Amino acid sequence: MAKADLQLLYFTYHPKDVYPDVAMGLYFVVTVVLIVQIVRQKAQLWLYILPGTAFAEALGYLFRELCVRETTFPLYVLMTLFLLLPPNAMALANYKTLGKII
Repeated sequence: MAKADLQLLYFTYHPKDVYPDVAMGLYFVVTVVLIVQIVRQKAQLWLYILPGTAFAEALGYLFRELCVRETTFPLYVLMTLFLLLPPNAMALANYKTLGKII
């Protein structure tokens, strides 16, 4: 199958090439800032879930960039997993914070 055919099969549109790079860079910056803040504030260890989710999102956008360049099923699965699972871990951090407050 041609590259354009595989992209239409998996994405149902032709994805842009620049946006995953921007999102990946932003998530890497957020990861570093969160780690620095957690270390400086000597926060509780479970807060490392937050930079972990930002890093996983950055990996998801890295796999998306790779998938845009060369569309394969394993890259598509990795991209989907790393873009859909981190928000669930973020919800875990939110519930943990709420549990500490209450």
